[in-house]
Amino acid sequence: MASRAGSFILVVGMIVFCYRLILREEAGIAASQGDSYRAYCAAVPRLLPAVRPKLPPAGGVPNWADGLLGEVFMWVLAVSVIAFAITLNQTVYFVVLAFSFLFYAICLAVIKRRHKPRTSHAARAPTRTPLRILRNTSDRMVAAAPQNRRRAGEMKS
Repeated sequence: MASRAGSFILVVGMIVFCYRLILREEAGIAASQGDSYRAYCAAVPRLLPAVRPKLPPAGGVPNWADGLLGEVFMWVLAVSVIAFAITLNQTVYFVVLAFSFLFYAICLAVIKRRHKPRTSHAARAPTRTPLRILRNTSDRMVAAAPQNRRRAGEMKS
């Protein structure tokens, strides 16, 4: 635990550290991605979300329910930290944390169930990747997918 002044220094230090890290990562990405990333940075705010959209819509419809369900774990995790801060009891913290994992598992199952494709029985036949059988140098049989033909050819020679 830190004093009030120590807490202030820790928070300011963490903000400076994180911001320097963000700038360093952005410089590395800009070096590897080039002008497309610079255009993205010019159009999108760095830390705080924009109140109004700065880019034209792409035509997609946001799925708010799945977005909120996906963020539930972080909110319940925050509740467990708040419960610990109020009670200073680790048992309360771990019980709430366990419920956060349980709640997250339920939300994940709901999201996966909502995205299950609804198809007829005839369309449910499994799809198979065509395989090609090759012989390697030790005379064992090796199955290689068609996209690995080049690499398999290199292994043969």
